[in-house]
Amino acid sequence: MRNFLVAVAFFLGIYFVISNFSELQEIQRILARADLGFLVLALVIQVVQFLAVARGFQTIYQALGMDEKLGRLFLLWASALFVSTIAPSGGITGMAMFISDARRRGHSTAKVMVAGTLFLFYDYMAVLFFLALGIIVLIRRGKLSTAEVTATIILALLATGVGALMWLGLRSAASLERLLVRLAHWVNRLLMPIIRRPYLSEQRARDFVHDLAEGAQALRLAPNRLLPPAIYAAASMALLVGIWLVVFLAFGEAVSPGTLISVFSISYLFLIVSPTPAGIGFVEGAATLLLRSFGFSLESAAILVLAYRGITYWIPLGVGAVAFRVVNRPSPSP
Repeated sequence: MRNFLVAVAFFLGIYFVISNFSELQEIQRILARADLGFLVLALVIQVVQFLAVARGFQTIYQALGMDEKLGRLFLLWASALFVSTIAPSGGITGMAMFISDARRRGHSTAKVMVAGTLFLFYDYMAVLFFLALGIIVLIRRGKLSTAEVTATIILALLATGVGALMWLGLRSAASLERLLVRLAHWVNRLLMPIIRRPYLSEQRARDFVHDLAEGAQALRLAPNRLLPPAIYAAASMALLVGIWLVVFLAFGEAVSPGTLISVFSISYLFLIVSPTPAGIGFVEGAATLLLRSFGFSLESAAILVLAYRGITYWIPLGVGAVAFRVVNRPSPSP
């Protein structure tokens, strides 16, 4: 069964690449025009960024009383990005990689669920920090649009929701259970006339709260270990800003700190809130329009954005496909 699912995942991956083949060809041509030294530097920074994310996960695991190797978490993160792209479901498929691996390796799936929720919260907080700086720049330059304000509100609501989920789970599992069951009940009532069946399982909501409370109990015993993951989340975002800087340098384009922070924060914002896998189309469009408003030509803006996406999205997607195969490799028989 596992081999079948792996084969299906690779089939979906091939289909995804074929459906976006024209963009891949364009990115290949653009990267060939970049300064090779800066291009290699950007790739190195991308690897370090993946390591920062993996180390952030490792510190969360340690805070929850779990021990996992950095290399394993690196592979899990890369493979989670791969499956989240080919089978987008709001990050659920990516988190399933960690939960499945936890079952195989004897970790508590409840603690892994808490680790994933914590990571998501830290990631949102780090993005909001850089986004606040970017919005200040846009306001000062008179470039803030309705689309960016709306997307920022959506991200803030997502971060608030994840934070509230963790806070309730830490404070009162019973209160969180009542809230989620009530939400599931109202969603089912709203959709029942359309789909003629319950859309959400209230029992699954109860099971989720039970697992979350079990994992959150470990956090109460080590609250002082929650700072390192926040530092690694911020470092991860700073490294992505560094990639943007190197991309500008690779094509000989001058850039100010304000422009750098703005284009990073807006591109990452639409990466999160867009309805397409990894923000395909939305990230490119939003970042290109922003650079155009800052005075870059359409050609230069498109080249910079596609080069950045090639380094931070398409190349990691290929790495994720390899990591997915490694993670799902059958264990040798004893």
